[in-house]
Amino acid sequence: MQLGFCRANEFKNQAGSIVSKGKEQEISQNDYNRLLSVCSDLIEELHELQKFTIIATHSTDAKARTQIEEEGKMVSLYKKDHYLGEGIYAGVFGGFLDWNGVDESGKMRNTEKNTYRFAVPLSECNLLINNPLAPRAMINIQHGSIDLNSISTLSEQKLSDTIPQAQIEGNPSYERDIGKQLNPQGVYLFRRLVKDLNLDFGFIGDAKSKSLIRQRRDETVENQKHLLIDTEEPPLIWASLSDICGLERITVVEDFDEKFEEVA
Repeated sequence: MQLGFCRANEFKNQAGSIVSKGKEQEISQNDYNRLLSVCSDLIEELHELQKFTIIATHSTDAKARTQIEEEGKMVSLYKKDHYLGEGIYAGVFGGFLDWNGVDESGKMRNTEKNTYRFAVPLSECNLLINNPLAPRAMINIQHGSIDLNSISTLSEQKLSDTIPQAQIEGNPSYERDIGKQLNPQGVYLFRRLVKDLNLDFGFIGDAKSKSLIRQRRDETVENQKHLLIDTEEPPLIWASLSDICGLERITVVEDFDEKFEEVA
């Protein structure tokens, strides 16, 4: 699985480079053919990876851990500098276990009580290796929250040999940049790739958000377009294609009535 994870990340990087080249000018047919070939290899790899459950760790600090315990769940977050947009980030294959491990005086913190470890289906995640020079692997769980009762910290797991299966909650979604409008060129490329890759998408359309108040953020977002999809493909597939195409937001149709109104 680790080798497949690395191959998929490399295919994503290759595809992203082709698309980035086309941002300066309309993507040529030759470049699109190259892109389609790389994405075909990527999808083949991802379809294998989606069969696996992966062990992940989410390291935090005492303040955030207290908030997680008070709310009874680990909530999806968004920051401008987040690698893959909104979601629940976790390290895999040992990556990011040392996150927040050193305090202001340079002393090591006791990270075991602030690090949650759990199993999660890779199909529900996006994947990334963040730095080729000092690579650390991570996943972004594309759901709203994880039930705290379904996970535990490293210090708690010392008392047992089992790693709990995370109970993820909420419909999957993808939001890369709250401040930007939906990129028409990215939408066109996404639709074209989905069709040419013969992926199982029944509907792809635009939706406009109603007044939507976000968890843990005192802000209301109105009248932003989202790409609305109806598909049996898991987030691992469509979030990866979203990254490649440079899309800002994707939402599954299950969230349509609650959050959106159709764009005429």
